[in-house]
Amino acid sequence: MRPLRVKLVQYAILALIVIVPLVSYIVRGSNDDDATVAYTELVKAIEQGRVTDTTIQGDVAMAHTQDGQELRAYVPPRDASFFPLLNSHNVTIRVRPDEPDLPWRLVVFWAPTLAIVSVLIYFLSSIDAALRINAEKLDELRKSLAASGRTNGGITQSGKA
Repeated sequence: MRPLRVKLVQYAILALIVIVPLVSYIVRGSNDDDATVAYTELVKAIEQGRVTDTTIQGDVAMAHTQDGQELRAYVPPRDASFFPLLNSHNVTIRVRPDEPDLPWRLVVFWAPTLAIVSVLIYFLSSIDAALRINAEKLDELRKSLAASGRTNGGITQSGKA
């Protein structure tokens, strides 16, 4: 019964390591789409002088207007007029590196964690197996001593020599 419980715990830990990043990616991804506006709306806001700063990460531009609104739009990769438009309207530009896609994020961030947990589980199960073997040997030794009539170190079961 005990080995089954150990296996279940191992599988539960591995499932959590895989499920948690997937769920966080899905939840974060759905929040990104909520604030998206059309690219033409972002350009109009810049031309009207309402945009104060913008952060560009990959192909997404996140702009803040003077009234505190956040505009998020996908910028066409070959649009050479976007940066000159921002500069001509004195918009502060920040550029961040693009985040890796989900498969790379799993490999880069979760593979070391998975490896460490796997090694830990391996060593814990090895220790558990070694303790079980030693306990079985100890039981066999006690049974053989009891069968041969010897006592443990000259002390009987009642505790007297």
